[in-house]
Amino acid sequence: MKRIVRVFLLLSLILSPILAKATISVGFTGGPSLSGCDSLFAYFSPTVTGCSGGVSYTWVYIDPTGVRHTSSISNYTFNMIGNWDVVCYAACGGDLDSSVHTSYIHVLRSPTIDFTTTSPAADTNLSCAHTVNFINTSNADTSCAGYTWTWIITGPTGTTAHTRDLSYYFSAPGNYTVTLLYFAPACGCFGNVVKTNYIKIQAKPDACFTQSDSIICHPGGSITDSALCTIGATSYEWHFGDGATVTGSSPVVSHTYTASGFYNETLIVSSSAGCADTAYRYHGVFVGSLNVAMAISTADTVCEGTTVTFTGTASGVIGTETHVYTLYSGSTVVDSYTGSPG
Repeated sequence: MKRIVRVFLLLSLILSPILAKATISVGFTGGPSLSGCDSLFAYFSPTVTGCSGGVSYTWVYIDPTGVRHTSSISNYTFNMIGNWDVVCYAACGGDLDSSVHTSYIHVLRSPTIDFTTTSPAADTNLSCAHTVNFINTSNADTSCAGYTWTWIITGPTGTTAHTRDLSYYFSAPGNYTVTLLYFAPACGCFGNVVKTNYIKIQAKPDACFTQSDSIICHPGGSITDSALCTIGATSYEWHFGDGATVTGSSPVVSHTYTASGFYNETLIVSSSAGCADTAYRYHGVFVGSLNVAMAISTADTVCEGTTVTFTGTASGVIGTETHVYTLYSGSTVVDSYTGSPG
């Protein structure tokens, strides 16, 4: 009996350190973000309880296809789209424990940011003041909470807007740069595109014209119009008010009126981009119906010293009527008289 007790006491002394030894427990957390775009970098901080000595760690990163990537380093760059599992193994002496976080890392596709307009050929070439409708053609994850789109237009005028698409009226001439930003901080995803001098607006021409005269005494008379005072035009379209028009690149034009009356003149000018402006003159030209006649008191052949009376008559006179009589001998002026009718 004493022999059995001694054996039992001996076994107790041998096994007691093992029975008293605590089992370790490992856990970990990750950061700075567990969700982000392609090539997401994350690090992990393990915690171990139940170990009084040194701890060694083995990390296993399991990609979306199931392939295990083993490392002794507690950080990793996750470069495959999808959900990753992370496993941490901790060893303390002869004890071993593991912690598994399933679908712990979420890798999203990097955004591809781009945009166009509803009429790119017309909108992005030199054009006149008009509204441009921008269309967002980006490929970006819109499941991220709190994601935003930001448009920035800079130039002679500008704006900032937080909408997916954008309409903007470009009123001032000059070049405009358009930027589109994608911002999803909850997922760690960012992207942008900048298109420099994307919109080019030409100044509107300033139409102006002068006339050589505004009154023509009778049909068959002509005037000359000049648009040399016009700014920024390459094409001139003249409307003379009598149904006749002339279009061309010359800023100077002449026109003959064949009937009496008042005529409204219009000039429409265009720039190289097709921007137009108009100058208009109401009753800009008057064509009268002046008719002049002269009577002689005697026969047209008289003796020297005979007095001859010349009487002028006129119809269709506008304004003050003045008669000018000039007497020629051959081509030489021998006498002249200016006075009122009668």
